[in-house]
Amino acid sequence: MGRFIIDNDDFGIDSSDSHVQLKSTGSGIYELRIDIQGDKAQHRRLSESESSPWHWAMYPPNFYVRGFRIALKDINDIEIRFTVNDFIKYNIALYMMAHNNVEDVALKIQDARILQISGVVDLMGRQADFRIDWIRPTQTKKN
Repeated sequence: MGRFIIDNDDFGIDSSDSHVQLKSTGSGIYELRIDIQGDKAQHRRLSESESSPWHWAMYPPNFYVRGFRIALKDINDIEIRFTVNDFIKYNIALYMMAHNNVEDVALKIQDARILQISGVVDLMGRQADFRIDWIRPTQTKKN
């Protein structure tokens, strides 16, 4: 499964609905697309009680990076610390009832399968730390 933690609560990861893709655009430049979907059953357990801090969340969280371009020599081991300009230029956010801004995001992919992401999300005015740890079931797609 994996871990998708926001404020110490683990929403799990739906591996069937999550993916990481690298697409070559030529000359060593790749386009990175990431969609990490929280697990529906785990979300339900965390949000079912009216006293839960997550009772307002109708859907599990979804972290995404879309269209991010990066020069890479080794596509199996990647480390990125997104900049303020990256957040302006690319679609990088955490969706949870709204597209919530993220900051201080670090991403690491090891051996083309082990994904680690950490950062801070603004959940409608409330800052929360988040972390994603996922061992993907298949290799990175490369076109």
